[in-house]
Amino acid sequence: MLFRALRNAGQRRLASPAPGPTTARWYQAATNTLKSGMVVEYNSQPWMVGRRDKVSTGRGAGIVELRNILTGQRIVERCKTDTAFEVVHLTSRSYQYLYSTDYVVHALDLQTFDEVQLKRDLLEGGEGKLKYLKDGMMVNAQFVDGGEPISWRLPRYGTYKVKPIKPTILHAKGATYCPAELENGATVKVPHFIQPGETIKIDLEDYTYLSREDVQASGAKSTMSRI
Repeated sequence: MLFRALRNAGQRRLASPAPGPTTARWYQAATNTLKSGMVVEYNSQPWMVGRRDKVSTGRGAGIVELRNILTGQRIVERCKTDTAFEVVHLTSRSYQYLYSTDYVVHALDLQTFDEVQLKRDLLEGGEGKLKYLKDGMMVNAQFVDGGEPISWRLPRYGTYKVKPIKPTILHAKGATYCPAELENGATVKVPHFIQPGETIKIDLEDYTYLSREDVQASGAKSTMSRI
């Protein structure tokens, strides 16, 4: 019944390429084991878990934020920690980012060369992450029962060119950092030796600096020249 509703909803909306023949597997998970991004059946409807907070009460209840993947409705439920939910197995597929419009992101399946439209508001982590999309970046979309995408996410890491660095100096854990603006307009804290025009690698989960890509690339070229 649930999957019939998903298929019917997909037919009424803009068609998207199916991720291939897949049988969805169901299992149960208690409230205290739910994770963001899971899809569960609740009141005979498919809902995606957005946030789960523990509540310090004698009843052992927890707050679960859910989004209906058919209607977009959002609700917040208080559930006992041992309440069982039916969890739907998601199928994933990678796509290469092409361009964005007002409501959707266009991406390409590099295996079939089919184009898919990913709704901007289905991006995990919120639409604020859209600024980190780059030409050619690979994104990952999730499907239920071969229907249209129900969510999608950016890769864990990204590389961006640094623009002029602000002179403000910040001290953290003995190292000197300063805020730097990236090519996409975002600002991250980078080590003092990073110069404008260099490319850095950042963690797209917490937006922290990881490494200077230019040095790694030049080091690789130098090694190759000695071989």
